[in-house]
Amino acid sequence: MKKRLIPILTAALAAGTTITAFADLPRRDSAQFDYKYDMVESPAVQDVDGGGKGDFTGMGTYLTLGTGADAGTLKINASDGSKYLVSNLAVGTAGDGWRSMAASSTTGFTVEARVKVTACTGKNGAICIEAGPSDSKVYARLNLFGNKIGWNGTDLKEMNTSEWHTYRITREGGKAVHSVYVDGELVAENLGTGFTYNTSILYRMLLGSPGGDWKGKAEVAWLRFHKGAYAPVDEKAFIKQNRLQSDKFDVKYEMDASDSRLSPTAGTASDWKTTVDNRGGGVSMADGILSVTTGGYPAYWDTTDTAWKNLVGANTPYTVEFKIKVGSADTNDRAINLTTGSAGVVGNLFVGANSVQWSPDMTKNKETFVTL
Repeated sequence: MKKRLIPILTAALAAGTTITAFADLPRRDSAQFDYKYDMVESPAVQDVDGGGKGDFTGMGTYLTLGTGADAGTLKINASDGSKYLVSNLAVGTAGDGWRSMAASSTTGFTVEARVKVTACTGKNGAICIEAGPSDSKVYARLNLFGNKIGWNGTDLKEMNTSEWHTYRITREGGKAVHSVYVDGELVAENLGTGFTYNTSILYRMLLGSPGGDWKGKAEVAWLRFHKGAYAPVDEKAFIKQNRLQSDKFDVKYEMDASDSRLSPTAGTASDWKTTVDNRGGGVSMADGILSVTTGGYPAYWDTTDTAWKNLVGANTPYTVEFKIKVGSADTNDRAINLTTGSAGVVGNLFVGANSVQWSPDMTKNKETFVTL
């Protein structure tokens, strides 16, 4: 296979899904929503709305936050009715996140969740995503099965829900209709009520199982919502409209040994701390070039927590670019890697002589492998 060099390699957070259709709605990425719950801690203790209390109420005994490699994942065993919900009570009480947003029939709303169904034994599905404004009896209810998604008894799409997918529900202001998107693609629009409000329904939002015939297991990477109805961002159009040469980036490291933020000396910490195992690893800098030799032993730069957080928070999109030339790689074709992330959720970009590999995806997809 012919080898070629890529002079500039860019690692950016992007969904990668081609978006083919949209309802006639303005577009907004969920990373810009006002209410974001990225499952690094329980939504029952997160206080995104600043009300001094947890934004959700957790019910049931099978709500578990992942740790280690699974950090940023909520695991739900819905068979006992486990769920997170916002009750239909006054703002200022525990579980007031959705109510504080004050979405109404006039404003509409958008809900997005990234979910993987791991088991489904319920007639109505494994779990559901429900939401409704306080001034309406019309609710959204998206049911997730093992091999499809549905809406109030109607099948919307056959699909493999055991893989990670992003589900978005919108309700248009002034209309009692909804649209459903999967991974940025419009699946259905002009959907009426997912179910009708009655006096036994005492909540405004639910993620999990209402009980009964919703039984199964699922993992959730995030739950986000916002006032107003928004279609997903058209990734290609967004990137085209927001191009920026890296020489205009806020932070630049040109591998100049005279830059006090940089040092190839082990243990030195400014913006970067160098770690080197001298049995086979080495880091050196000269003439604007950083040379790294691993030899099977650690040799790397690690940005300090302060330097990274000065620019990037847990929910901040970011772009990283570096220029590299690979001399040799191991048998897995991995010579060097760039590890990035926040709030315990990281991704690794491995660069070899003939390939680029990404694992695990920060949005919790499978490992991807690109041959050059």
